[in-house]
Amino acid sequence: MTVLRKIYVFSAALLTAGLFAGGASAAAPSELDTLLEALKSGKPKLDIRLRYERADMDARDKVGRAATIRTRLGYGTADYRGFTAYVEMENVTAEDHGNYWDTVRTDNGRGIVADPDGTEVNQVFLKYTAPESSPVPGDVIFGRQRIIWDDARFIGNVGWRQDEQTYDAWLAQSGFGVDGLKIKVAYLNNIRRIFSDDKDADSSSPIVNISYQVIPELNVTGFGYFLDLEDGLAGQASDTYGLRLNGKWAADDNITLGYQASWATQDEGDQSGGASYDADYWMVDGSFGWKDIGTIGAGYEKFEDDGQVFHTPLATAHKFNGWADVFLGNGGNSAAQGGVGGLEDIYVYIAPALPCGLKGKVVYHQFESETGSADYGDEWDAVLSKALNKNWTVLVKYADYDADSDSNNPGAYAEDVERIWFQVGFKF
Repeated sequence: MTVLRKIYVFSAALLTAGLFAGGASAAAPSELDTLLEALKSGKPKLDIRLRYERADMDARDKVGRAATIRTRLGYGTADYRGFTAYVEMENVTAEDHGNYWDTVRTDNGRGIVADPDGTEVNQVFLKYTAPESSPVPGDVIFGRQRIIWDDARFIGNVGWRQDEQTYDAWLAQSGFGVDGLKIKVAYLNNIRRIFSDDKDADSSSPIVNISYQVIPELNVTGFGYFLDLEDGLAGQASDTYGLRLNGKWAADDNITLGYQASWATQDEGDQSGGASYDADYWMVDGSFGWKDIGTIGAGYEKFEDDGQVFHTPLATAHKFNGWADVFLGNGGNSAAQGGVGGLEDIYVYIAPALPCGLKGKVVYHQFESETGSADYGDEWDAVLSKALNKNWTVLVKYADYDADSDSNNPGAYAEDVERIWFQVGFKF
């Protein structure tokens, strides 16, 4: 993969140079005369999330009860000749660490809630934006930043957890003036994971994502993620190539049809001493929406196992395969689970149209292994939320995983898990 990495670095350098050069030749003079005015004219940001999570896991000695509050305070400058800067601090505080296990402190036998406390710089970056009138319009971002690509299945911020995942990275994106085209390239130097400075991962990972809106009903995306990971993500280095299709079609003012489909293939890449494997990923999802009734849909997701399961170490995994978080590891690998591994997830969902500004969704999953013919179990998920105004939101969420009694079911998936959340959010 060395040649491909060299091609990536060369292409990314050209894109970055084009953004800066194009902006320099075409940008109009800034309305702000001095850098000081840009700093003074910026905007503060406050984001507070208070949450109670109850984790009842049969495999744990006691129920976990986590009452936490997450506070983010940020400030972004105004534009100065195409440049902006942003800095954001984040603090997570727990009411009592002894009531749950956050996976960082000493294991106390209680249910797992991966929300350790701590204070850190969540984001700090410098951004340059070349204007639309330039030959190469787009953005370049240097520093610690939030990155969410596509549906976050491969590259995401794990935004459900109190301490989100951010990246020490360089990122550039442009459509080169072509309507519907977006090319994104990034180089990940460090993965700031959800454990508040614990279990972070050094990285030397180039990633690229190219999408094109062919017609209003069809968006096509191709991607390549070449992950070289160490420390907290050691053993999950991989090279992944894939294709994604998604779109919506409005039959009339009331009826909408939606779809998405993805395929990807993965191997061990350039990692030193890693196990050799070759696994694929498949996903298809279709939905039918009726304006006054709601949306129903169904989907299928599959992670192949080839002695090593298909890895998604940078995904927002909570979003997929059940909110009880049983399958964050995509079903595990057969080499470590007595010949049973991988994952097949068949699911259906309904998001009814509700009164009084309420939003809700109910999902049912049926889980099976991809190799070894094991029935893992099934799960019901439900969520209900309401925006009280532009600043305040409330939410209640529930997940119930019921493990199958199949004798082939490996221990990791053979225990029931029930979770419930109550949450209040404030943003300014």
